[in-house]
Amino acid sequence: MELESKLEDSTAGTAAVGSAPRVPGSREELELKLAEASKKIAGLEDTMQKKDFDMQVMEERYKKYIEKAKSVIKTLDVKPGSAGGAGAVAAAAGQEVGQLRTQLNEKDQRIETLEHVSTVIPWHALLYVYAM
Repeated sequence: MELESKLEDSTAGTAAVGSAPRVPGSREELELKLAEASKKIAGLEDTMQKKDFDMQVMEERYKKYIEKAKSVIKTLDVKPGSAGGAGAVAAAAGQEVGQLRTQLNEKDQRIETLEHVSTVIPWHALLYVYAM
């Protein structure tokens, strides 16, 4: 409503004066701002889609790594009593398996953190643009 009244005032002023300079709140200026904001939003949406695609590719890659690590852990996992006379080797292998499990858990936590950050940051940027 306010913009319409400004537009009517500016058109009435231009009819009386002839050709007046652009009014700061004129329709053309508002349309330009809208077009710029639309371009910015489209650019951010494109960036977000690219980030989503990159994130999906990384997620698939990490899933393959995790599956491979799990299979390695299963093959190295020594069950008690099956080692026979090689108790020291079994103990060392058990420690190594524990370390690998710890590393795997740490990497899973890092992946979850990166996924969270890579989805939250573009949304905050997009919300900021809409708030303008």
